[in-house]
Amino acid sequence: MHSIQLSDNWQCKQHTAMLSPVDDASDENGWFAASVPGTVHQALLASKQIPDPFYGRNETLVQWVGESDWLYRCTFERPDVADGDCVVLCFDGLDTFASVWLNGEQILHSDNMFIPYRIDVASQLREGTNELLILFESALRLGKEREAEYGKLAVWNGDASRVYVRKAQYHYGWDWGPTLLTAGPWQPVYLEVYSARIADLYCPVELEANLERARIHVQITCEVSHASRLTALMLSLNLYAPDGTKIDEQTLPVTDDVVHATFVLDNPQLWWPRGYGEQPLYRIEAVLRQQAQVLDRNEKRVGMRHVQLVQRPVHDGNGTTFFFSVNNTPIFCGGANWIPADSFLPAVTPERYRTWLQYAADANMTMLRVWGGGIYENDVFYDICDELGLLVWQDFLFGCGIYPAHEEFQKSVEAEAEAALLRLRHHPSIVLWCGNNEDYSIAQSKGLYDSSFTGNFTTTQFPARAIYERLLPEVCARLDPERPYWPGSPYDGSDANSTEQGDTHAWHIWGGDKPYQDYPETKARFVSEFGMGSLPALSTIE
Repeated sequence: MHSIQLSDNWQCKQHTAMLSPVDDASDENGWFAASVPGTVHQALLASKQIPDPFYGRNETLVQWVGESDWLYRCTFERPDVADGDCVVLCFDGLDTFASVWLNGEQILHSDNMFIPYRIDVASQLREGTNELLILFESALRLGKEREAEYGKLAVWNGDASRVYVRKAQYHYGWDWGPTLLTAGPWQPVYLEVYSARIADLYCPVELEANLERARIHVQITCEVSHASRLTALMLSLNLYAPDGTKIDEQTLPVTDDVVHATFVLDNPQLWWPRGYGEQPLYRIEAVLRQQAQVLDRNEKRVGMRHVQLVQRPVHDGNGTTFFFSVNNTPIFCGGANWIPADSFLPAVTPERYRTWLQYAADANMTMLRVWGGGIYENDVFYDICDELGLLVWQDFLFGCGIYPAHEEFQKSVEAEAEAALLRLRHHPSIVLWCGNNEDYSIAQSKGLYDSSFTGNFTTTQFPARAIYERLLPEVCARLDPERPYWPGSPYDGSDANSTEQGDTHAWHIWGGDKPYQDYPETKARFVSEFGMGSLPALSTIE
């Protein structure tokens, strides 16, 4: 497979509403250079058209950016394509309401920044130069339109229309961060040319109860063009030990779109959370061949570990336990919540991820909770957590709001969740999928949560229970059944913030005006969020 990054020759400009996007694109006035992956704010900063929004009160001076529509364009040359090859235009993330034209023909409309898209463009490409045009419409404006159509819903933090928009919710402003409603191709844009490819490599690990034998059940999904189906394809599977030594291999014919294989390991090197042991990572490589020609390859790193969320009756008190067991060992999950590391997501480099995660490891943290008002993090985040032994509690991306659950919204959420699980399910560091952040809490505070009701949730004033208690657990059970799912944080099934079962957010201190000296009196099974706001660094004040 040949991959061609479309990261050069990009320009953007503010869209003139009185013109169609295609007509506006033909007007050469107003264009300026842009980076992809990137956001409009970053392009405007680079061209000195806006002040630094993180300085002083400049945040208020750039709100017009999120209220405007923006055009992005680039040109690229048609790649060499053999007869029968597939040519796919790939968008790993478009923020958020995006319409795409290739050579003047619309090929995509997206309204979810967390869904990647793949479009067959073999028939749309022309010899020589091709032009790609993307219109990003204001998420604030379109969110307000949806709110007007469906009704205003309750939120804590940010504009209430955000619950209708599948966009990082912290972009709307939070109690800890600014309001910066970004837009743009925030993830890579590229072309893929292939006759056959490995679309997915899934490697769930099954450990025997005594931890002395592991089975790696490999599932490879292939996409094959019509022309390639005429010639036999073979898959080579290679298993490498943590030290890089090849320890097993298999060769299999591709007789269907999905190929299965199993590797068996006696006395595997176990993957442990930080502070409990080492983090050995095995590597599985899949190579797709047509005779002697390599058509595609893919690989995943996996850890030999077994995880459980243990909830059982408390013998000397009320309620149930709530703790994680890895390899039959209870784990103390000291740690923190992880919010996005920048308002402008493409600015977060692998080096910045490693620095911050190493800080967490050096502070003897064991778990990070990826908070639901942010994003499904980039691959490098989870790669580093795998290496450092940092456990990850991964929220789905809902936070502090009563979310809708009409059919179109649920379909978008389902596609989003499927994309996240398919991308991330091989990481040993991820030990939990969680439905949301504090949505049960706000529902309970507004008198909208009736835990005894089990009927059609979409008819209630807390409709998103249909997402947290039905849609998301179904997707997790289908695509990642080995990993626990939990409906929300905090959650216990009845009281949204019980101290006797489930997890708890301890905001009675600071947010609830109690002094920090009361922390030792906080009794809960698992405190998944707590803290106090601090003064800025002295360098910021100065």
